[in-house]
Amino acid sequence: MLITLAIICFLISALIGAWRQSCIIYEKYYEINLPMAWRRGQSKIITWVITTTLSLIFAFISASWLIYELGHIYGKYSFEVNFCFCLYIRWLVSYQFGARPAKKKYQAFLRDYVNIEN
Repeated sequence: MLITLAIICFLISALIGAWRQSCIIYEKYYEINLPMAWRRGQSKIITWVITTTLSLIFAFISASWLIYELGHIYGKYSFEVNFCFCLYIRWLVSYQFGARPAKKKYQAFLRDYVNIEN
């Protein structure tokens, strides 16, 4: 049951995190594609709170499960390492589906319409 909760928390936080990261890229470089919802301060705070909370829940459940299953293999700092690794994996997934495509879209815009190579 807890693993299902961890997976759901991961998926939701990764999706919202990907949207957040793409909005940050658009806000910095490519404001034409910036969603109107991101321009309001409340959406930045609300999405940050949701992403952070769900990411911490996912990392805690996953790290605890890994310690329970493989506790005798790891050393005494294994919970902290697993916890940080889970957070890093969540961030990487959000980057792959959010910031990376936004950067590619911005670079394509520069190449096609501004004729600037970055």
